[in-house]
Amino acid sequence: MDINTERLNHLQEIGLSRFEAEVYIFLLKESPSTGYNIAKKLGKAAPNIYPVLDSLIQKGAVNIDDFSNTKKYYAVNPEILSKHINSAFIKKSSEMAESLKDIKNTLNEEFIQRIPTESHVFEVCSDIISRAEHIIFVEAFPETLERIKPSLEKQALKGVHIVVTSYRKIEIKNCTVALKKNGEVFIKRWKGQWLNIVADHRENIQAFFHESNKIHEAIWMKSPYLSTTLANGMAYEFLFCKIIEELSNSAFTETAEKMLNKYSFIKPVNSPGYNEFIKRFEKNN
Repeated sequence: MDINTERLNHLQEIGLSRFEAEVYIFLLKESPSTGYNIAKKLGKAAPNIYPVLDSLIQKGAVNIDDFSNTKKYYAVNPEILSKHINSAFIKKSSEMAESLKDIKNTLNEEFIQRIPTESHVFEVCSDIISRAEHIIFVEAFPETLERIKPSLEKQALKGVHIVVTSYRKIEIKNCTVALKKNGEVFIKRWKGQWLNIVADHRENIQAFFHESNKIHEAIWMKSPYLSTTLANGMAYEFLFCKIIEELSNSAFTETAEKMLNKYSFIKPVNSPGYNEFIKRFEKNN
């Protein structure tokens, strides 16, 4: 029996073995069916089918009709199975957290960690934001900023100062937002989206996603020194953006432009590391 590999993979990702996935997919197409018939159609030995069916029943994927002389098996509707698995996972996750809560958490100490997946990055972001007590600095591209927007708004309601530098106009309730000049130019230039957060000058996360949402780089650090250094840079970038906004229609603009030109050497354009960064991530390369 030919079975779609992608479907098998999805079922294995939620905890079914390959054999169990094959049986479940077969029953979705041919319910009800006897154990003997399943084994015959799948080309398996009949004695090996029944332990798999018992396991699927325990996992909520299969029901059994044993009121007649011949047992018949039915596949549970995929939507119902999905709800069952979600419910079971939440219950097991809660039990896991409860059983581990008395273990000393070494994350109170300083560390630097590399984060491997996109989903984990946003879980860490939510966690960092929720722990902030005083101030959060954010610099982010539009897609990543939208992902963390609800967490920022929620924390702002607790009285935490949220300072955001955005590359596109956005409204974030109870947060202070500065719009990056020529933000759209930056968005079009880079092969992906970045996200930088510093919370309470104590911990930070810096992440750069490929356009397919895969990780280029994602670093989570808990260090007052490193976080303060990064926060200072983000704070002055925010202030600079705000000043440019305020002066955009002012006679002082020309003077400001001259000052920027005078100190243009601080821009990273000739720095070796920045040039390497461009080679790797600029869209034209």
